[in-house]
Amino acid sequence: MSSSTMAGGTEKTSWPEVVGLSVEKAKKTILKDKPDADIIVLPIGMPVPQDFPA
Repeated sequence: MSSSTMAGGTEKTSWPEVVGLSVEKAKKTILKDKPDADIIVLPIGMPVPQDFPA
């Protein structure tokens, strides 16, 4: 089982443990679990289009 697959065979899709971390630490944690993740960092208060992929 790869590190991006949780018990039960489902892929991890959220990282609540990174809340409050710096952007760099959060990215490092997420990429450790899911190396192919495409992480986009938006400035606080920046409007996000409703069709932005979640």
